[in-house]
Amino acid sequence: RNPPPVTDPQAFVAYDPDPGYYGAEQAKTASDYWGIAKPVASTTAFDIMAGLHTRTHSHLILHGHYQPLDPRASHLKVNQVERIFAWCLAALNPHGHFGLSACQAGLHGRAAAGWLGSVRLGPALVAAGARRVIAPLWRCDAVATWLFHQLLYQAAANQPTESWSRLLAQARTRLRDLSLDEV
Repeated sequence: RNPPPVTDPQAFVAYDPDPGYYGAEQAKTASDYWGIAKPVASTTAFDIMAGLHTRTHSHLILHGHYQPLDPRASHLKVNQVERIFAWCLAALNPHGHFGLSACQAGLHGRAAAGWLGSVRLGPALVAAGARRVIAPLWRCDAVATWLFHQLLYQAAANQPTESWSRLLAQARTRLRDLSLDEV
């Protein structure tokens, strides 16, 4: 599958404004690729859900939590009190690219097998119709996540006809090969 046009106006990018999380930097990288003038600093779950509702492509930079004993409780943390659960994201009927810079956002496992339907963030979005979900399977360092998405979106902009699977492989290899001086 080829990446969508870089200037797609139907994209939405939201991020955690915590300065230690590098959300603003990650949001700028995603916004530059998708042609968005200004990403949204996450304020409320409602604002994020409303922003996602009418968009084709999205990239969320929030904290992710996987609950293996109750996968229905897996969620993105918007602020200290608000959460967006996997089933809520899936109810939005996503249909384009969905990037998640959130720990464990792509994780699922045996605990999910007993429940009806897909109950983890990434799989829930795919089951609901998202064309592709790019999300980490593990807890991830904020700097590494930022660098990975920067490398991924740079590769996608420079090679617009390349498949996303190859772009992901290139970004992973490039990230592993970075020297400390390049970081």
